[in-house]
Amino acid sequence: MKSDNVFGRAAELAYFFFFSIFPLLIALTSLLRVVSGGGQFQRELLRYFHAALPGPAYELLAATLKDVTDSNAGGQLSLGIAITMASASAGMVAVIEGLNTAYDVREARTWLRRQRVAFLLTLALLMFLILALAFFIYGPQSGAFLAQHVGFRPLFRTAWPVMQWPIAFLFVLTAMALIYRFAPNVRGQQWKHIFPGAIAAFLLWLAASVGLRMYLSIYNGYTAAYGSLGAVMILMLWFYLFGLAILVGGELNSILAASLDNKNLG
Repeated sequence: MKSDNVFGRAAELAYFFFFSIFPLLIALTSLLRVVSGGGQFQRELLRYFHAALPGPAYELLAATLKDVTDSNAGGQLSLGIAITMASASAGMVAVIEGLNTAYDVREARTWLRRQRVAFLLTLALLMFLILALAFFIYGPQSGAFLAQHVGFRPLFRTAWPVMQWPIAFLFVLTAMALIYRFAPNVRGQQWKHIFPGAIAAFLLWLAASVGLRMYLSIYNGYTAAYGSLGAVMILMLWFYLFGLAILVGGELNSILAASLDNKNLG
């Protein structure tokens, strides 16, 4: 990790993630306002942001989302999608470079092909995000409808609160596996060699998020040091931990792949 400058590259990822989150909120809320009013979607979005983010960072995102929702300026949807894809794709290019370093490979793809891979991965991640949120929003109604007709309604009411989190974990795990499979310039990777890093990245990100929340509940020096910018710094730190988890998972996959290659050669 030290030789591959993982900590510096994680800071680079945090920068791009920070600039892509707010255009993403604009795009999502504008899209849902056009399709279905967006009220229920916005409540679910805030509920899961509240579960994942530390308090000050959540308050910053919630206030921004409210400002975006209250504003009815034209062109929000197209502008939000354009800015989101541009900034998020730039972040994905940084992920590609970081994973190439982790796997000790050089980028042999052309600039156009690398941009295409970054764009497609960004689009896939956005689709998984929308599907996951749609699952949480409309899953209970759909499941209750099916359970009522099949005859397992009481069982569904008991099982659903437990089932939704493993399914959400599966969404996140699949998205991370796609990154490890297609982002680095490595051909012929097998999925069984990709999922260990994806699982480790998810668990590390989860542990870091919980640890950051516990730390801020005991001592919040960011507000004292940065004043009104404390929430921004906390959000950047959370993105830094997320980027660090992605790169550490790539380092783990690289080590496992190298050890398997040495074993096969032996």
